[in-house]
This record gives sequence, structure tokens and C-alpha cells, in this order.
Amino acid sequence: MKTGDVLRVCLFELGQEAFAIESGAVRQVLNVPAPIALPSSGSGLQGLFAYQGRVIPLLNLHPLLVQPPSTGTLSVIVQSGGEQWAFGLDSVLDFTGVILGGVSDRPYSKYEIEHGGTKARLLDIRAIMNAFSQDLAA
Repeated sequence: MKTGDVLRVCLFELGQEAFAIESGAVRQVLNVPAPIALPSSGSGLQGLFAYQGRVIPLLNLHPLLVQPPSTGTLSVIVQSGGEQWAFGLDSVLDFTGVILGGVSDRPYSKYEIEHGGTKARLLDIRAIMNAFSQDLAA
């Protein structure tokens, strides 16, 4: 990937900002009303839930991306490196093609993008997974 490339993304709101992830990583958008909380799991893991016979960890991206907490139940299941996990979001704005803008200097982001007047950051899923793996191992 490089600046100027066209990429299909899932554009969504989380807290007070818009973000995007590559649509190829998205498996499902669904409501997860009550994940099973795990004691002493830290702020990164909201809990677990069952989906199509699998146990999916529900991660909390709000503190990682410095966003206010959400009380909604909307979540997206993503797949990266053979692992499936989910994170909460406030709303899905669009599944669309975007032109990659400049390289982002913000943590956990690859590129800046814009779609229909909405500026967003394309998230680096691997960097996020690495951060959560380190948090959960500690």
C-alpha cells in the first residue's frame, strides 16, 4: 500500500473520531449486548462472546485510541493472522473505496483518508493486536 492507492474499507465512528479498517479483515458487524466479563482482564478486554460456535474476545479500543468510552453494543468481528476478535464501535458510516492519503503519524494508524468530507485514520490492525497481546500477557 502507498499514498494514492484505492482501498476498500469499513468506515466507522469510535468516540469523537472516524476510523477505517480494511474491509477484507471484516467478518461481521453485529450487536453484542452482554459479553462475559473475565476477572482481572484489564481495560483492554471487555469480555468474551459466542459467535457461530466460536468464542470471540471483545476488545476495548477506546483507551488505546484515546477516545471516550461508549455504552453501545455495536461491534465488528475482524480477522488478522488467523485470529478472530471483535471491538466495539459507535456506528458504521460506510463500506466504500477510498484513496489513501498521507502516511499517518498517529499511533496505531497507517494512513489518513477522506470520504465524503469525513476525515478518518486507517487503523493498523496488526499493531493493535500486538498492543493487546502485550497487555493481556502482562
